[in-house]
Amino acid sequence: MVMPQPWETPQGQACIEKWIAVSMAKLNAFDGSPEFNARKPWSINQYGVLEGGPHGPHSTHAPDDFPEHGNNKYWWMWDHMVPVGPFGTWASPDWEAAHIESIQSFVKTCAG
Repeated sequence: MVMPQPWETPQGQACIEKWIAVSMAKLNAFDGSPEFNARKPWSINQYGVLEGGPHGPHSTHAPDDFPEHGNNKYWWMWDHMVPVGPFGTWASPDWEAAHIESIQSFVKTCAG
């Protein structure tokens, strides 16, 4: 029997929503670089893409690879909201300094 992936289950999706809430609260509370702060408030849109306040970034369309993720916001985020920098760090120094946890490790802990 194949176990469902976290993005396929109500519990996993609830944990991803919790990751969004926790991570965006951390980002919006963090005093980062002037450019980072000017783009607040940070949020995740209906496609799972990070957006900023009045100064962007903004996305009105689904990511190009969204269909490859079954048009599933949670699956897309699972594959993209992970640290990809050196030694498993976030590419953004502000994300690293704000102590944003990888979505995958957060959800695995949350879902038990």
